[in-house]
Amino acid sequence: MWCSCARHEEWDPVYPEVFESEGASSRPTAIGSASLPVGPKERGVSRFLASQEERLSGTPLLRQRLLHLAGGYFEEVILAVHRCGFSISRVPTVPSGTDINVDELDKDDEVKPVILRSFSPFSTIDRTNLPSLKCTWRGSAPAPFKLTVVRAEGDRHYYFATAGRDAEYEREEWLCAFGEAIREVTCSLFPPYQMDARPLPGVQTTTTRIMAGYLLRCEAADTLSLLYCELHAYFHGEALLILYKDAWCDQKVCTVHLKGEMSVHSCKGVDCSMFAVDGHLFAARTQDERVLWLRAVGNIKVKIKGKSNVSVERDQESGQYRAGFTQSETKSKVQVCIW
Repeated sequence: MWCSCARHEEWDPVYPEVFESEGASSRPTAIGSASLPVGPKERGVSRFLASQEERLSGTPLLRQRLLHLAGGYFEEVILAVHRCGFSISRVPTVPSGTDINVDELDKDDEVKPVILRSFSPFSTIDRTNLPSLKCTWRGSAPAPFKLTVVRAEGDRHYYFATAGRDAEYEREEWLCAFGEAIREVTCSLFPPYQMDARPLPGVQTTTTRIMAGYLLRCEAADTLSLLYCELHAYFHGEALLILYKDAWCDQKVCTVHLKGEMSVHSCKGVDCSMFAVDGHLFAARTQDERVLWLRAVGNIKVKIKGKSNVSVERDQESGQYRAGFTQSETKSKVQVCIW
């Protein structure tokens, strides 16, 4: 469902049928104790693009009948959540009074998905309210929820609702299934690494580093890139967020100048790790790591606004931030996904 433009020989994604690669290279290992990465360097930025298949492999995490909002009204469909994506199928026509066994529908060739999508790391699942929905379904009020796929060309929204006596409980099951699948897909795109706050020896550009680690960046045409991002202490009214090709920090891809008026947003959703900084949309490996990035960027924004006319030594400022980051990382006990 997703194809990688640069394959890591020692780092294979969780689902090879979802993330197929072209080319070959070896990944850099994570930076430990401010030492240089081990192994050959990457020759290009790791980029992933979406590609759709005809079927989703594996046993679904959850597969049931529910309501799907299409064309301004709800219709009953069969929704299946897999570890790599989801599918929506129409409920087959059966004689009146006949029950449908959803578990046996996989063997029915007539039941084909009308919508099939791979999960993107830039997806959110959450409860929602539909004020226009004032009807009941079989005597009960539906419990709606929404899947949003964030894209540079425009977001995609999928509205669903559970119904019946246990509508609220069933909705929570769907939220957990979607959240688990999206998190596993997101983690599978990251190499093993640890976030680092200390500069690399012999790399002058990292001396004012506050924190650094891998992030996914949303790009056009349903593509995303894996970049090593380094946040620097503020100096003369601005700070830098440098995006590197990899953890060697010797090839810059982009430099974002952070100023006091920069925009910082956190995306809402179940176990969501997306956030936006000055127009750049990122996805962290976990929600805890997103908290660290947002806290650091937010502190810098406050510092810039409060000390925009004060000249400070960058080494001193970076040292203070670095100490604060280390304390925050220890307190938050960041979860590390190792696949």
